[in-house]
Amino acid sequence: MPRMKHCLRLASVLLLLPLSSGCVLAIGNKGQAASPKLGATEEVDEEIVEAERELALAKLDLALAQKKSEHALAEKREGVEQKRAARAAAAKELQLFQAVTRPHKLAAADIELDDAKRDVWEAEQELEELRAMYAKEQFAERAKELVLGRGEKSLALAKRKLELAQAERAALESGELAQHATKLAEELRQADVEQQFAQNEVALAELEAHAELEKARGELAAKERALVKAKTGAKDGEKSDKDGAQAGAKAGA
Repeated sequence: MPRMKHCLRLASVLLLLPLSSGCVLAIGNKGQAASPKLGATEEVDEEIVEAERELALAKLDLALAQKKSEHALAEKREGVEQKRAARAAAAKELQLFQAVTRPHKLAAADIELDDAKRDVWEAEQELEELRAMYAKEQFAERAKELVLGRGEKSLALAKRKLELAQAERAALESGELAQHATKLAEELRQADVEQQFAQNEVALAELEAHAELEKARGELAAKERALVKAKTGAKDGEKSDKDGAQAGAKAGA
């Protein structure tokens, strides 16, 4: 009889083994099913962290673009001010030359010319007087020739000085002064060109700065949207897990 009970107990254990194995497998499978949910949550968290990091970098890029734009524009505008000052200096120099330097130099040349004309006139008058005097009175022929010869030479020298003064005056007006006026006018024209070029560079720098800032703002907005999307996805995932847990609890009940 005891032997019979032992056999029946052994048979019961053998019958229960498949059921126990199924429970173990079920428990194992249940643990494995929970693992993907945990991995998905971690992945969503990493996406949020990455999105926040990229958003912070985008903000730094925008701030850097603003600083670069401000610096570049400040340099270009300073260049415009320098060119404007150079242009004003060139205009002032030309005006000073036309109003003061040129008239002064021409007036000095006119004085020298008038002085030479006076010397010629005085020499002519003196020679005429000598000729008239020696024509009326009786002088030694040798003395007459010497006196009249000196008068004629003085007159000739005065005429040469007059011709030289006339040539110098003409050369001064049409040569030196004209060339200098042309040089100053060209410097003023070049200053105008450089000032305009500098102003164009400022306009170009402003356009480039605007484009860079708009690009940085666009990237920042994209990173903000990505962060919002990541956070929204995380909330949806949590809600889905919660709904699933509630459904499982109801099913178990």
